[in-house]
Amino acid sequence: MRIDEIVGLVSRFEPIEKYEGLLKNAKRTPAFENFEFAEVINSDEHYLGLFKYEELISILHIEIRDFSHHYQITYTQTEPKYQRLGCFRYLLNTALDKHDEILSDDHQTTEAETAWKSLIRFPSGKIQIFVFNPKTNTKTPVKEVSYDKIWNGEEIPILMAKKVTHTQDVMEHIVRDNEIKKKSGRDYDSLWYGVNSSGVDYNNP
Repeated sequence: MRIDEIVGLVSRFEPIEKYEGLLKNAKRTPAFENFEFAEVINSDEHYLGLFKYEELISILHIEIRDFSHHYQITYTQTEPKYQRLGCFRYLLNTALDKHDEILSDDHQTTEAETAWKSLIRFPSGKIQIFVFNPKTNTKTPVKEVSYDKIWNGEEIPILMAKKVTHTQDVMEHIVRDNEIKKKSGRDYDSLWYGVNSSGVDYNNP
């Protein structure tokens, strides 16, 4: 099914526990804080999760959804008490280690929209974000598009996350990160810089 054929599909709720059985027997490795990472991958789907002891607390499910072999987010959720700790950012960054580009889901909850806005406002220098046009198969750097055009209230945007791999791109993001740091007065040097933040205007997905 092509992306432009599924943009209008209605979101369905899926409890995070649905994925617990799938991931509980997968090999776990240390992630960050006291979380453990587990994943299951097959030919066209990739499940990534974070566990706190034996509880699945964050999930990212991506799958190939169009003819051009882009992976697209099918489902993502983080348990409320573990939000703002960088779980989504960690899982997305890990997924990008295996897949060049990942598209946002075709329906966005308030939580998902906040997560993407955070990735844009507080880049880590590891991920590039683009606005993707599924009809023309083109992408535009998100920094060239204003918020009110991305989230215009008329249609849900399709965003693309791409791993920063080239030295020039990395340097560009470092310069931009430093500019944002100076303007905001915040100090963040790690991928999960929002762990101890309590500011209402600051969300680390």
